[in-house]
Amino acid sequence: MISVIVPVYNVEKYLERCVKSIVAQTYKDLEILLIDDGSTDKSGKMCDDFQQTDSRIKAFHKQNGGLSDARNYGIEHSAGEFISFVDSDDYIDEKMLETLHRLITENDADLAVCSAMDVFEGKEVTQVKEIKEFNLNKVESYKYMLRGDGIPSACNKLYKRQTVGNVRFPVGKLYEDGFFTPQILKRVEKTAVTSKPMYYYFRRADSITTKPFRKGDLDVIEAYDKCVKQVKELCPEALPYAEFRYRNAYFNVLDKMLMRDDCKEIPEYKQVVKYLKKHTAQIVKDPGFGKMRRIAAVALKFSVPLYKKILLTKQKIYKIQ
Repeated sequence: MISVIVPVYNVEKYLERCVKSIVAQTYKDLEILLIDDGSTDKSGKMCDDFQQTDSRIKAFHKQNGGLSDARNYGIEHSAGEFISFVDSDDYIDEKMLETLHRLITENDADLAVCSAMDVFEGKEVTQVKEIKEFNLNKVESYKYMLRGDGIPSACNKLYKRQTVGNVRFPVGKLYEDGFFTPQILKRVEKTAVTSKPMYYYFRRADSITTKPFRKGDLDVIEAYDKCVKQVKELCPEALPYAEFRYRNAYFNVLDKMLMRDDCKEIPEYKQVVKYLKKHTAQIVKDPGFGKMRRIAAVALKFSVPLYKKILLTKQKIYKIQ
């Protein structure tokens, strides 16, 4: 049985699409755990209503504790041999769980992964050019997840229960996947992968990634700082990949800082800019960064306003594409 854990918080607009995509899976041996994390809209009632329509659905209600707390609650109340996470504003291909279950069992893997599709309002975007299946050893797994091909998200994956073990999400932190996935990789010897995009990641206009900087955004730097230290100790061959993810975290934070008119008043602003300027050479040489990001890094060395102008141009091009 696969336990599908769905944290739910004020997503009445998207929840039905998400649940229907899980119910429609061609792999039928499921338990679907809807963890209502103290919703104040109709989401909680919707969970109860869904529970009445399918015996595999279990609705839980708890005091609001955040995404990490809801996922941890789901793990503790799940019974499946395998575990998968689906966020309640996302949805999945009807064959995702069947495909991942086949990959993880046929290859005796600890973890199975598919690619993800970015979904904007009415538009699906993927960078995948070739559909293929392959296996990765421990070092390759680190590289694949940290470079971004496998994306270090907790979703788009199927875990053996023993792979998750006692690993839990950090309660009270943003960017919880950045803390969770490296801890999982400690326990992974083999990863089975399909490059087919089967997880649909909905980019909400009001998501954490699209909001201006707040103190919690620094958590992403903390997460990948810990990851770099872990990789140095356990898998030094993948260190350049961990360093890429760490530097990319600084870019993510700076981009959000620049969304605020008072960015220069943020206490950590100068430190973030200083770090990126100091590592310009490494960023420019790193193939993990796209051409536009490398150009922007050089611009930042000379002028923050020039960097911001290039950043805005990049965002405009991405939206048009």
